[in-house]
Amino acid sequence: MLRTAAALFSAAIAFTAAASAQAPVQSPQNGIPVTVTRIGPDGQRNTTTVVIKPVDACPVSMQATQRGLTQMVRTKRTPPQDQPEAMPAPAQHLHLILKGSAKDKLVASATVTARGISARSHMQNLNLSGGGPSDIRRTLQVTFTPDQDGSVSADIDLPAFTAVNSLQLLSITYADGSSWTPEKSNACTVQPDALMLIAGR
Repeated sequence: MLRTAAALFSAAIAFTAAASAQAPVQSPQNGIPVTVTRIGPDGQRNTTTVVIKPVDACPVSMQATQRGLTQMVRTKRTPPQDQPEAMPAPAQHLHLILKGSAKDKLVASATVTARGISARSHMQNLNLSGGGPSDIRRTLQVTFTPDQDGSVSADIDLPAFTAVNSLQLLSITYADGSSWTPEKSNACTVQPDALMLIAGR
């Protein structure tokens, strides 16, 4: 008798919890509220609301594309004074796009760490996925520009990189002055697309 009552009590908790969790209110940054109703042996209902927080999910989706250059760029380790924009050879040029932020909470800037491969002589296994070991790393502050589709984007130039394995967001600063920092280092990481455009319109 007691075992049957306990089984029914557990089943009632599981059923009501599952029914309440079918349509949670989505709030990615603050968590997902779920209402759980417990039915005691005396038939009384006890309803509580718990917040299930995502495991340090990235608040934005990331895309990094290879940026094709439409003009020749002088590459020299010591640029002449009349060409201060000349970049040390070699260099990688990426276009970073962030999507998914709310209209009233656009990303203004972010701290980004790029990891990749330099021009040093070294041997490594062939890895077509782009996620191989890195021997060069650079952290920089990136300012984003809003796009018409609601996303924000920025161009990133990485001198001394022959390839970029990943871009990682260390922190995000929003236009309203608030900021976000991940608890886990790999929460916001993306590998650049392998396709590189050799010319633009």
